[in-house]
Amino acid sequence: MNPGFLIKDPRSRAGLRLSGATASQERLAFLNEASTRIGSTLDLAQTCREVLDVAVPRCADAGGIMVQERLITEGEFPARPNDGTALVRRVATAVAVENPFDWDRAFPVGEVAVYPPFLPQGQAMATARTVLVPRLDQGVGDDNAKAFGRDVIAELLPGCSFLVAPLLARGNVLGFFVLVREASSEAFQDADVALVEELAARTAICIDNARLYARERRTALALQSSLLPARMGQLRTATQTLASLDLDPAELLYRLDRVAGRLDLDQIATCLYARYDVAAGTVQIASAGHLPPVLVRPDGVAETLPVVPGPPLGIGSEQYELCEFPLPAGGLLALYTDGLVEGREWNIDEGLAKLRALLTGPPHGIERICDMVIRTQCPHSDRDDIALLLAKAV
Repeated sequence: MNPGFLIKDPRSRAGLRLSGATASQERLAFLNEASTRIGSTLDLAQTCREVLDVAVPRCADAGGIMVQERLITEGEFPARPNDGTALVRRVATAVAVENPFDWDRAFPVGEVAVYPPFLPQGQAMATARTVLVPRLDQGVGDDNAKAFGRDVIAELLPGCSFLVAPLLARGNVLGFFVLVREASSEAFQDADVALVEELAARTAICIDNARLYARERRTALALQSSLLPARMGQLRTATQTLASLDLDPAELLYRLDRVAGRLDLDQIATCLYARYDVAAGTVQIASAGHLPPVLVRPDGVAETLPVVPGPPLGIGSEQYELCEFPLPAGGLLALYTDGLVEGREWNIDEGLAKLRALLTGPPHGIERICDMVIRTQCPHSDRDDIALLLAKAV
């Protein structure tokens, strides 16, 4: 299940729901609570999940946040078209309903789509104004289903109450925040609009802060990359060329070391090279001063492979040792840089132990494992030399 899709207990709706008759003091308390829970990080996706975790089921039975695609990929404010061409991505969804997986099929997280202006979502983006539809008729449900090619939408939306608030920051529309109440719930009222607009405004500020951080980080990485010595680019090119010769890892590192020697490097570089034999179910590995990989066996146990390290590239080694290990189907190989396991809080041995502990356990999706490891090992790190590569044997 996508981590951006949150499933809440529908039985909690009755006790938690803020209705049109809710006292202003209780609404203010809700907004104060939301302020403390939203924007705990400068991660855009995490911020959107936090918002929906607050809003569902307190404000609605289901909700979603769509953000303009260019803002996510480039960190720039796109122009706001009114002709139905705004490209947005669904960053997060939350539901407190009896049929959550129908909503997941209808509105998948990660989808990039265009909302034409005849739909409430497109209207909110085009006009930068909140749109309230007390009850959606079958026609609107059919229009949504047709626009996105999913019949399940036409089954879910009719009879629902719909509230769409644009996400506004610096006079720009970042996307929209949509809340839905099922036909069995009280419809949205005018009194709900001010509450949702305030929540959307706070959300937009957090998203904009995350956008600025991501843009500045990309700029810093681009600058850092431009300042890297041309030796690194040459070594990468040489590695790719040697890899095409189908050499075993030890022979490849030996030849790469000779290339590094001819480049007259003023610094050394480490390298680990692995080759997987599908038929034999084995992996061959050689190391030029790099940290050993971690193997997660199909039973979920993680272990550090005892790869014999040779000297870093450019030192002038006579040979590198070839190490071979079984890698059965379902096994996972983790390769990483030292920034992942070494820090001010722990040494490399402690970092490796923490990494093995994180990788040990029942199988999960590779992307989910990467996110979990990075968040746990480097929760507040601003270092740029962190990399994690996972490869799963099939």
